Amino acid sequence: MQLTDQVTPLTTALFRYTFRRVLVTNLNILSEEIPLFNQPTLVSQFGVTWFRDSRDNPADASKGSFNSADFSDADTHFGSSASFLRFFFQNSHVLPRSAAIQFRAFHAIGHPGTVIATRFP
Repeated sequence: MQLTDQVTPLTTALFRYTFRRVLVTNLNILSEEIPLFNQPTLVSQFGVTWFRDSRDNPADASKGSFNSADFSDADTHFGSSASFLRFFFQNSHVLPRSAAIQFRAFHAIGHPGTVIATRFP
């Protein structure tokens, strides 16, 4: 379930609840050989995502920025098999230097399972 709130013309917030049952089936190995993080589990999670888009044209921006942050909490109090937090943040921006030159950058950071990345296309 997800609720959306257009906070300002540039800013949007998403509030959500997800519940999923993760299963591993049709395996030709013994169940004892399945790693702990791949075993069947229940995940019950509340989360919030924040977006801010100030680009002049989202499809082909020549100036502006796009930021997003996502935070989720899975907890045994909500019915999850395990408790964990998840966070991800990304930033993309375009800086016009002249009529022919633009500086574009992308940055992302998150946890768990996400590496810190910076890209300059």
